[in-house]
Amino acid sequence: PPPLTPAVPPQESCLDSCAARLVRANHRLMGAYVGLVPALLQRRAAEHGAQAGPSGLPASPEPAPGPAEPSEGAPAAGT
Repeated sequence: PPPLTPAVPPQESCLDSCAARLVRANHRLMGAYVGLVPALLQRRAAEHGAQAGPSGLPASPEPAPGPAEPSEGAPAAGT
């Protein structure tokens, strides 16, 4: 009996094969990435932890700026 699916032109078969190889390569690459990133993040966190102050936050030489206070004689907001 004849095949149930129509014949695939050679160009389409070649493209399908190439696309499948690229997908497999991408899956291998992403698998390696997923395997390596946690170790990289832990190392980076350890490096930043060593530079941080005792509270675990980076040491800040100056206090964080607060809301600006209007200078004397300046018009009030909204006027």
